[in-house]
Amino acid sequence: ATTNLVQFALNSSGSEANVDSNTTINDGSYHFLCLIRTGNQSEAFIDLVSKGTADCTGYNTDKAIPLEIGNKAGQASRASSGTFGEALIYNRALTAAEILHIYLATKWRYQ
Repeated sequence: ATTNLVQFALNSSGSEANVDSNTTINDGSYHFLCLIRTGNQSEAFIDLVSKGTADCTGYNTDKAIPLEIGNKAGQASRASSGTFGEALIYNRALTAAEILHIYLATKWRYQ
């Protein structure tokens, strides 16, 4: 069954750290999704509102596990049917001001 809930997951060597947003997105509108990892903590945001955190101690960037956006690794039944306007990936955690700038600079494209 489709739930339209947003989940952010970090996978490493068969285990995962999840931030379950408990937020349903099925209104046909643009939404800004963001996951920030700082040290051993990750935090998920939807439309600039924090939706939770997860301890990701021991989760390193594993190049053997492919990056998937809109799907849970290896689970085609969990694939998103939504459209992604763009994906930005940085090699550092962005500041709140940087995230706000990106949100405001891109929001007009999807209204």
